[in-house]
Parts: sequence; C-alpha cells; structure tokens
Amino acid sequence: MWKASGTLNSIESTHFSWYHQLDHFNWGRAQRIYKFTIYICILIAVWMTSCTQEPIEPPPINAIFKAGAGAFVLCEGNFNYGNASIDYYNIETNTIHSNIYSEKNQEPIGDVLQSAQIINDELYIIVNNSQKVIVCNPSTMQKLWSIDGLVSPRYLLATGNQNLLISDIWGQDIAIYNYNSAMITGYVDMHTWTEQMIESDGSIYVTAPMSHYLYILNNTAYTVTDSIYIGYGSINITQDINGKLWVLTQGNEASGILPSLLCIDPISNTIIKSMYFNTYTKPQDMTLSDNQNIYVIQNDVYKINIADTTIPSNAWHYAGARNYYGIESNNTDIVLFDAKDYNQNGAMLIYNSNAILQLIHSVGIIPNGWVRY
Repeated sequence: MWKASGTLNSIESTHFSWYHQLDHFNWGRAQRIYKFTIYICILIAVWMTSCTQEPIEPPPINAIFKAGAGAFVLCEGNFNYGNASIDYYNIETNTIHSNIYSEKNQEPIGDVLQSAQIINDELYIIVNNSQKVIVCNPSTMQKLWSIDGLVSPRYLLATGNQNLLISDIWGQDIAIYNYNSAMITGYVDMHTWTEQMIESDGSIYVTAPMSHYLYILNNTAYTVTDSIYIGYGSINITQDINGKLWVLTQGNEASGILPSLLCIDPISNTIIKSMYFNTYTKPQDMTLSDNQNIYVIQNDVYKINIADTTIPSNAWHYAGARNYYGIESNNTDIVLFDAKDYNQNGAMLIYNSNAILQLIHSVGIIPNGWVRY
C-alpha cells in the first residue's frame, strides 16, 4: 500500500509540474512551429516520390490471362526436387509473370513438369515424376482437378469418344482417360516407353524412344494395328501443310543407326523421305514453323524445309555456350529455351526467321517449351 500510494503522489506531482509549464507556454508560437513542420514533411514526401521509381509488381493472384495474348512457359524443375513451375509470357506487353500456378493455388506443381496442352478450354499439365495430370482454368490458373494413379506420364492426345490418351515411360502402356466419367477407363499395352502422339486419317501414330518402330493405333478401339520401322528412338512427330507426317529419331550409336528426320505418308504408312544427321549426337526437340519449315535442336539449331532431301550441313543458328533444351515456333519467329546448367533459372530466347535475336527473358529451372494461350 505504501509503495502504491507513493507512486500515485509522484504521478500527481509530475502532472502538476507539466500543467504549470503549459501555463507559461506560448501557444501561438507552438502552432506556427507545428504547421511549418507539417509543410516541410509534405515537401520531402513529394520530392522522394518524384525521385523514386515505383517497382513493377506482377499481376495479383486473381489475374486474368487473356486468350491469344501470351503463352505458358513450362519449366521442368529438377528431378526429385519438386520445383517445377509455370511462367506466363505476355506477348503484347513483352513481360514475364513467374510461378503463376503456385501463386494462384498456394501449392507447388510437383516434380518434373513434362508437357502441357489446352483441351476444351482447359489446361492439362503433365507432372511426370508426381505421377499425375493437373487440370486448370487457363484464364486464372485455378486448379480444377487432377488425374491421378498414373506411373510416369509424358504427353497427351485428345481423340474422339471424349477420350484422352496419356503416354508413359515406365508404365509400358498408354492410359485412356474419359472426360464424361472423369476416370481412366483402360490401357493400351505397348510393352515400351511411349512419347508424343498424333492423329491422322483415322489412325494414331505413337513415338517410342526405346524402340525401332513407330506404332499405329486404331483411333476408336485403341488397338495396335501396324508399325513402321524408323531406325531407332522416335521422340517427336508433327504434320505439315500437305498432310505428311514428320518423325524425329535419336538413333543408336551402338547399333550404328544415325539420328534422322523421316517423312511418312499416313495414307500408305510408308516412309517417303529419310534424312540423316552426320553425327550420333542425339537431337533434343523439333518444331514446325509456317507448316513447312522444321527446326531441330542437335546442340545447334538446323532448319529443314519440307521440300529438302538432306539436312543442311550448316546450322541455322549456332548455340555457342547455350544449352538449348526445347524449341517452339511463333508465326515465323523461333523460340528457344536454354536450360543452362540445369540448376539455375533458364532463359527463353526469341529469334526472327533470319536467326537474329529479338529478346531474351529469364524463366524457371529447366524450361522445355511453351503452350500458346
């Protein structure tokens, strides 16, 4: 009680002293000082605002990605690190918005983003080592659902009957996913690793990196009906303006089989043109530009017109110190993806048809391509 009382007396004494000082203070002078101080602070704030560049912030997580305005850049990430990502490249503004899936959904994509495709206005993202396909709304990147229970998915092909085919490395089969039931309804037993697929003239053509053959499926029953000997190691397939198929193979040095670019007639299922690379270096990827020029990464980048009969001896573009991992086309421009050392962020480079660099952007780890949207 005594300590409390003493404290109260001290407080009252302090208050009295403070009020006593106020009685002798010039209030007019205090107001003038106060106003002058506020004025100076405002001037300083205005000066700092005018001299400081505002940081450019990325769009908020509820951003709308306008169809036709850009592309989703696919970044694999490191195996077993779970650091795959998707960046958005706005072609109209020439800007990159990084890691849009994780930003929107507050979760990582997963481990090794292999490929993606827009089907029925939905973005299907194949996450190879996470054994799933994530389906998103492409305008918002909001996750809608996922296709689970896969072994090691690689690529997608939308077919008739509301079905989606999913190729696989270790599963040795192709999964059949039905949109209506939202279930995997069956499998096509392939006995080998399957990769890219394309549908033409009532048949589905399936590449197989560990096989001597390009496989042909019926497009309704999904049974293997035929195969075409292609040398070894088909990885990419596309179709030109004349309806011909083009298949890129990696060859097999141990068996003396060079990598090749093959032209196939889907009507007769015969090879009508074979072009071979002059080294055993495995091609990495290819893209078709303007439906008539094929660009292939074999360390450097080679340009082959569909009328050519041989692969040019000189590269269209020399890689130098760059580690090109994927390639896409955008009208007549060619988009190359540099994986660098596979650990740091990669780069996206856009060249015009004369192989002149137009722009370069930093993107995620191990970029392998993009999906236009």
